[in-house]
Amino acid sequence: MNLESGFRLAQWDVHPRRGLLVSRGRARRVEPRAMDVLTCLAREGNAPVRRSEFIKEVWQGRVVTDEVLSRCISQLRARLDDDPRIPRFIETLPKIGYRLLIVPIPLEATAPQSPSIAVLSFVNMSSDAENGHFADGVSEELLNTLATIPGVRVAARTASSLFKGSSETPEAIGRTLGMNYLIEGSVRRSGQHVRVAAQLILVGNGCRLCSWTFDRVLGDVLAVQEEIARLVTHAVRHELFGRDDTRGSLQEERRQFCSEMRFDSETRTT
Repeated sequence: MNLESGFRLAQWDVHPRRGLLVSRGRARRVEPRAMDVLTCLAREGNAPVRRSEFIKEVWQGRVVTDEVLSRCISQLRARLDDDPRIPRFIETLPKIGYRLLIVPIPLEATAPQSPSIAVLSFVNMSSDAENGHFADGVSEELLNTLATIPGVRVAARTASSLFKGSSETPEAIGRTLGMNYLIEGSVRRSGQHVRVAAQLILVGNGCRLCSWTFDRVLGDVLAVQEEIARLVTHAVRHELFGRDDTRGSLQEERRQFCSEMRFDSETRTT
């Protein structure tokens, strides 16, 4: 069973190459050696893994103390929210080693069951650091507004922020977070004029489904951030659920959306 590209343990998606555990939009980093230990356990399914096997597979036969392995196991338990006294993930086998209590499933065999979105930190395209705070505020407001859409999972800010400034492609980030849609954007500012661009990306193929541009004059910064987040959320909701969606007051939202929002460009897959 090839697990190098990722596997699932109960609610956790494990990404060995990126050193991440992801669950319901939350992401936790794992030190490389501890991740190697977890991958070694996963390769054996529920079978016991002896300490000598860890030494061979993880440390390539180099001499290490039992304390080093124990530290790796302790870190994994902490990241997995596992209690060694009543273990759900990793069981200690006295005088033998350890074993997983849950059979790992390759991520290729799993798929999200409902729409899910991650919002990347919007990029500050100006040299002014203050504009960076405005860009972060737009991302935060958009994340909170998207979370109000019924039936849509939204990645937590702490998970998305791990990729701020990352060189990874949006689709790679979306797959790591276990999301099937991703929103990225940028902010430009000249004096009191600001331009915010955003786009919705389908993680499966990296295709841009929609993109929007907003030109605003900065007065009440919070009001501008709230307005942009609301308009993008209306558009995303329409994209995900189509014209037959009858949730809440969507028809009224669309009328308001069309009167306030300017599409810069839009592409759709067929």
